[in-house]
Amino acid sequence: MVQHGSTGLIFQAGDATSLCENLYNLLIDPAYRGMLGANAQEWALKHWDQKDAVQKVLDVYKEVLSHKSEM
Repeated sequence: MVQHGSTGLIFQAGDATSLCENLYNLLIDPAYRGMLGANAQEWALKHWDQKDAVQKVLDVYKEVLSHKSEM
């Protein structure tokens, strides 16, 4: 889903230096930010169906509620 430099940014968990570098690049380059956002939106519209996404969220809630008495 996330392709580094195309639809978002990926870096190793706990790597504060990479986090800072990526955030800095996003802050100073509005065109880069816009490109990542546009590419991510295009990918999402192509691969995700809104009805399916809503149903999956509802299914998670139903599953959690079905186990409520066990908590």
